[in-house]
Amino acid sequence: MDNAHGFRLDAGHVARFAEVSGDHNPLHVDAAFAGRGPFGRTIVHGALSAIAVLAAVPPAAVRDASGLTVRFTRPVLPGTDYRVLVRQAGSTLEATAVEGDLPAVTMTLSPGTGLAAAPPPADGGSPGRCEAPDFADHVPGWQEAGDYALPSVTGLLALAEELGCRAAPPTVLAALAWGSWFAGMRRPGRDCLLSGLRLRPGASRTGYQARVRGADPRTGALVTDAELPGLTLELRAFQRLPVAAPTWASATAYRPADDALAGERALVVGGSRGLGAAVTAALAARSATVWAGQRDGATEVAALADEFGGRVRALRLDAADADQSTLRAAELDLTGLVLCAGPAVRPVRLHPDTVPAVRDFVDRSLAMVLNPLTAVLDRIRPGGWLVVVSSSAVEDFPAHWPHYAAAKAAVEALGEHCARVHGLRVLVVRPPRLRTDMAAGPLGVADAVDPGLVAARIAGWVPGADLGVTIMGSAELTQSPAATA
Repeated sequence: MDNAHGFRLDAGHVARFAEVSGDHNPLHVDAAFAGRGPFGRTIVHGALSAIAVLAAVPPAAVRDASGLTVRFTRPVLPGTDYRVLVRQAGSTLEATAVEGDLPAVTMTLSPGTGLAAAPPPADGGSPGRCEAPDFADHVPGWQEAGDYALPSVTGLLALAEELGCRAAPPTVLAALAWGSWFAGMRRPGRDCLLSGLRLRPGASRTGYQARVRGADPRTGALVTDAELPGLTLELRAFQRLPVAAPTWASATAYRPADDALAGERALVVGGSRGLGAAVTAALAARSATVWAGQRDGATEVAALADEFGGRVRALRLDAADADQSTLRAAELDLTGLVLCAGPAVRPVRLHPDTVPAVRDFVDRSLAMVLNPLTAVLDRIRPGGWLVVVSSSAVEDFPAHWPHYAAAKAAVEALGEHCARVHGLRVLVVRPPRLRTDMAAGPLGVADAVDPGLVAARIAGWVPGADLGVTIMGSAELTQSPAATA
C-alpha cells in the first residue's frame, strides 16, 4: 500500500549540509554562480534530498538494507514542497519525491543486511577547494586514494534527525554525504550535476579509493566507483560542458561582416550571454553600435567589447529589477531594441501543487520584458525596430512546458502591441533549443542549435525590416542566411 509523506528544504538546511559534508559546490551555495546555470538559482544537494526522502522510509527497511540506489531526475529547490510516495515493489521498497506529479528523486532499497554494518568515517575531515577540471581530465582508470572523513559526522546526524531521518544508520548517511563531497568538489567538481548513486556492502579497508570507470565527452557523463570502509559507492554525474563565448569568427560564420547596420544603435537586454551575446556580436559584425545589458559582476560584455572594439558597450541592467532608474538615466538614442532576457526554465506539468510555480514563472517572464521595454520605449526613434525572443514552444507545445509556452505567448502579444500602438517594426523569433549555458545539461547538449545561426538571421532582418510584425519560426531561423538571401 502506498504512503505519502512530504518535506521542504530551505537555504539554511543547504548551508548546514555544506558545512557538515564539505560539499561547498557553488551550484548549491553561490547564488551568482548558480544563477548563470541551467536552473537559474541554487539547488539542494542531491545527497541532502536523499536524506529527506529516507525520512519517509520505514526504519526497518533502512536498517536491514543490502543496497540503496538513488536517481536524481530533476533538481530539488529550496523553499519548495515535495511529496514522498513510498511503496513496496516485490522484495524492494521504492520512495519517490515528486513535485506536482513529476519525480525528482527516486530511491530503491534492497532487502538484506550489510549497509548498516560498515564503519562511519572519521570526524574532522577538510573539504579542500572545489576542483574545476576539464572533461578531458576524466580519463577512465584515473584514481585517487585518501582518508575517509567528513568535517562533522556529529553535525550531519543532527541535521538528519531534524529532517525526521532518525532511524537511518550513521554509516549510510555519512556515505551519502561523502559521495556528495567527492562528486561536487573533486570529480566532476564545480560543474557537477549528480544524476545517481548506488551504495552496496564492500570489503573492509582503510580510507577511500576512487576510480573513474567511464567518461562520455559527448554528454559530459561521468561514472566513478569508490571503495569505502565496508562499502562500495557508485557515483553517476554529468559535468556541464562549457559554451564558447561569441567571437569575431563565430559572428561572421554564417554571414560575412559588412556595414549594412552602420548608424544603427541597439540595446540588447540579456546581451551578456547565450542568444543575447550572439545577437550582440552579430549586430556589431554588421557595424551597429550595441549596448549589451549585463547584471552586476558580469564580465562577458567586457570580453565582447574587447573583441568588437567600440561597437559594443556595457550597460548595467537587471531586467528582473522593477527599478530601472539606471537604464532610464542612460543617454540612449536607439534605433532598435532586442529583448532576450528571461528566467531559467525547467519542466513543469499542470497540477494543483504547481499552480504557484506556473504563475510565478509567467509573472517573472513578463517582468523581465516589461521592465526594460517601458524604461526605453520613448528612446527608440520613430520607425525603429524591436526584436522579441519567443520560443518554438508556442508552435509545438511540449508536454512539460505549459508555463513557458504561456509566458512566451504573452511576450509575443506585447510585441504585437508595440507594432500597432507605437509604430515599431517588430520581429518575433521562435528559436528551438539553443546551445547556451542555460541548456548546458546533458539534454541541452543533444540536438541543440548554435545561437550564432539564429543571431545571424536576426541581424539579417534589421536592414529594411517591414512594418508591422514579422514572425520567424524555428524552421526559418535554422536555415543558413545564405540560403534565404
